[in-house]
Amino acid sequence: MVRRGLVAVSHIDLLRPRQEWQPPYDLNDPAREKARMIRAAVEAVAADLEVPLDVAIPVCLAAGRSYNVTDGLWAAILAQQSAANRTRLLRLRGAQHQAESWALLRRQLASTGRFQRGLPGRLR
Repeated sequence: MVRRGLVAVSHIDLLRPRQEWQPPYDLNDPAREKARMIRAAVEAVAADLEVPLDVAIPVCLAAGRSYNVTDGLWAAILAQQSAANRTRLLRLRGAQHQAESWALLRRQLASTGRFQRGLPGRLR
């Protein structure tokens, strides 16, 4: 198996027009200005790093704006791994997702407690 690297092209949400953020974007046939800018950025990064265009993956990692991480980047990473490593990565991803779910539940429970503590004063 021939291994090759991947390039994550991040911060695509900051490309012009900045106020537009409505993924998903079709980069093969970009109709919107944001899609054209993302495509141009990916092409520029691939050219600068002298890597094939298909290994430059556009992603957004900003909180609340996550885009193309699971679908694009993780899929590309898994495609390059051996069967054993692929199984291991999927197991780690599942554990990470479960940990994120527990953290979210803890935050929700804390918020509920704060809300209930202030409730008697609001009912008067």
